[in-house]
Parts: sequence; structure tokens; C-alpha cells
Amino acid sequence: MILEFIGISVYLANNAAIPMFVLSGKYAAAATDAQRSLLLAAGQAVLTRGEDFTPGAFLAFLFLGIAGVAISWVMLRSGIFGKAASYTGILGTKDNLIRECVQRVIGQLFGSVAEVSEALSQLQPVDKLKS
Repeated sequence: MILEFIGISVYLANNAAIPMFVLSGKYAAAATDAQRSLLLAAGQAVLTRGEDFTPGAFLAFLFLGIAGVAISWVMLRSGIFGKAASYTGILGTKDNLIRECVQRVIGQLFGSVAEVSEALSQLQPVDKLKS
């Protein structure tokens, strides 16, 4: 239960929705282009910090996944809940946890491949440079 609260707290601390809501109100009330430009830059910074699969979001999902498996395990051991509900909780949370880990690794891998591909596409052939 404590891990679940820690996971929720970490996720909410890294969530960009509330700061973006505040910035959008300030942007709507901005009187000059300089103010709007400043608020736009602040919004982009908030969105960069609040992207999915940042270390904070990953840590939150990890804590929530571990807590979900632990709660489902306690449900199974207590005998109060049905075995089907307990096993569903264990399997569902475990699968979600594995998906988050795999998605993070694959996302990082393909992000790096896309950056290298973009950089290579910007290179000019040697014969075009001479002319």
C-alpha cells in the first residue's frame, strides 16, 4: 500500500497536466508577443519534463506494478477473495509491468535509431559537395 502511494505521488509530481493548465491560462491572458513567447517556451519545457518514459514516470509505474502484485498476492493468501480475482490481479499487473519495461527499452532503442537515421539523411554525398 505504501509503494502504491509512493508510485502515485511520483507520477503526479511528474505529470505535466496541472502546470500546462496554469500556463494556458497565463498564455490566454498575455498582452504582448514577448509574454506569449516566454510562456510558450515554459510550456515546451514542462512538456519535455513530463514526457512518458522519463525516469520519474518509469519509477512511478514500477512502484505501482510492484504494489499491484503485492496486493494481489495478499488477496490470494487471505482467502477472502476468490482465486480467480487474485490470479487476474497478479497476471494483469505483472503483464503491465513487463510491458512498461519492454516499451521503455524499445522506445529508447528506436529513438536512438531514428536520431541516427535523421543525422545520416542530412549528409550530402561527396560529389554534390564538390559542385
